[in-house]
Amino acid sequence: MPVYLFTYHAYRSWMPDHPRGYTKRGVGPMLPDEAMGRNYDRKAACAPTVLDIVVQTAIVEHVRRIPDFIPIRFYAITTEPSHIHVLCGWDDDRSFESVRNSVKTSISRRLTELSAGGEPLRLSRGASRSHVDEQDHFDHLMFEYLPKHSGASWFEDRGTIPARREAWEKRPKRDGP
Repeated sequence: MPVYLFTYHAYRSWMPDHPRGYTKRGVGPMLPDEAMGRNYDRKAACAPTVLDIVVQTAIVEHVRRIPDFIPIRFYAITTEPSHIHVLCGWDDDRSFESVRNSVKTSISRRLTELSAGGEPLRLSRGASRSHVDEQDHFDHLMFEYLPKHSGASWFEDRGTIPARREAWEKRPKRDGP
């Protein structure tokens, strides 16, 4: 069974002027670039998306229902104001791109419902992925890395964990478009 950790970033949550740098599609990791950050801001379609506690909780509950419609197993779902992690596996021959895109499309549709009448809630293009092919890597994700996330979470073996206040307090502070 292939197992992957997919990460979906909120729109404009990791810009080129981020102190830790950024990733440029098709190129890879880049150093921080304030001029490029201003350029991205000028071209932005809408304000940055921040996944507040209400949205985080709704997304976790929504993702948990995806196996009702597609054959997939979720081990963990964690959130922050800036991103969503989904640790999952599946038994058929679908590619990771197909599964990653199916999950993202479903999350995006839910975000559209949640933002009806207000500022759009969007995810950035694409998503990152990490193939989990060893038990040590899986255990690290399940018991060390993912539990450190302070947003709303769900773990197959622990159930739903509400967001901690610091998830909202440490949200990225950015001006509008």
